Amino acid sequence: AEGELQTRNVDFVYQPILDAQGRVEGIFVQGSDVTDHVAALEALSEGEARFRTIANLVPQMIWSTLPDGFHDYYNQRWYDFTGVPEGSTDGEAWSGMFHPDDQPSAWARWRHSLATGEPYEIEYRLRDRHGEYQWVLGRALPVRDASGAIVRWMGTCTEIHELKRVQQALEASQAALRATDRQKDQFLAMLAHELRNPLMPISTAAHVLKLGGQDDGEVRQTAEIIERQAWHMRALVEDL
Repeated sequence: AEGELQTRNVDFVYQPILDAQGRVEGIFVQGSDVTDHVAALEALSEGEARFRTIANLVPQMIWSTLPDGFHDYYNQRWYDFTGVPEGSTDGEAWSGMFHPDDQPSAWARWRHSLATGEPYEIEYRLRDRHGEYQWVLGRALPVRDASGAIVRWMGTCTEIHELKRVQQALEASQAALRATDRQKDQFLAMLAHELRNPLMPISTAAHVLKLGGQDDGEVRQTAEIIERQAWHMRALVEDL
């Protein structure tokens, strides 16, 4: 019976066959069926193309590294944000895009993740295409094979500059409010102290005046009013 025709991929090796005098007397030809290998490469290429398409659709910056941390891929969003030529931040060149003050901590955190396999997460300032530094949130997770070995790192950079600016403004407002509260407390403490000092002599003088005016009803009544109001003021000061 006739079988169905199939297209196969064959890898040929040609090797000359030499006689005793070193002359070519024939050609040895060996063919190996590599159809499955070619199909696997094509599937891998198609999968990579799909990944790149999806990676370029998302609004985040996406990057990828080899197991040792060598950066070998950035999506289009990275190049749109940074404005650098494609491939110019491969390897370790990405660190130069960070604010100088943020580079040591970013490097230390990244090396820790590479050594331990722990997730990478850090906030740093990234230079944009206009030369200005914008706050971003950097994250990365390891991709492991069936045996648990890390075969790649996949990371993202998310712009958080506006969120960071609002957060810093809120922190500044809270600091100012705490400073105002401290000043208020200091003022009230000083005010209470300054008001408390003269009240005791006033109360004492009113009491003495009342004792000395036992025979004078008007003097005694006035002294009682002074004494009563002095105690009332003292209670207000204590509440203050």
